[in-house]
Amino acid sequence: VETGDIGPRAERPADAAATTAGHVELYIHSLIDPEQERQRLSKRLEELERNIARLEARLANKGYTDRAPAELVKQTREQLTNLQTEARTVRQQFESL
Repeated sequence: VETGDIGPRAERPADAAATTAGHVELYIHSLIDPEQERQRLSKRLEELERNIARLEARLANKGYTDRAPAELVKQTREQLTNLQTEARTVRQQFESL
């Protein structure tokens, strides 16, 4: 295992996949096939977009927001926010490959 630069000035290698763990961005390079990683990220993004659309439709349904317990509606909104955040991250990872 080779350790590269560590710290806020570390730059992402051109052939590296990136992931975030907490507030730390990790770069893993020379271990992945960029085309396979693009396919994986694309598939994950499609799944996220389907789930986002499903939750947006649920929240747009006045019957749901009016009749469901407030805690459930709040949980649905939080799930939507989390999925949107993950989708942005996956999109950024895809675009950086």
